[in-house]
Amino acid sequence: MSVSYDDNLLSTGSVYTVGTNDGKEFQKVIFVGYKLMNGKPIMVFSTEETFPKQITINPSFHTFTMEEEMVEHNHITFQQAEDAGEQIEYKS
Repeated sequence: MSVSYDDNLLSTGSVYTVGTNDGKEFQKVIFVGYKLMNGKPIMVFSTEETFPKQITINPSFHTFTMEEEMVEHNHITFQQAEDAGEQIEYKS
């Protein structure tokens, strides 16, 4: 039996401002999903730049997440739509 404690609080492809317990704040980052690092789930975000950078956050240091308004598709939602067979014009 597998038990998941992920309440799906974050939506893949949505844009957030994320704060950590050391006072750092990452504004307008896109939630990519979770990856395992040494057996622990790590939150993975991406920047909205032309050449996106990956940001990984240990949930133990996560303080807050605020969802931002999404005006247009980003590279994550574009990939989701493409995988679903939809045709979307992506502007970087």
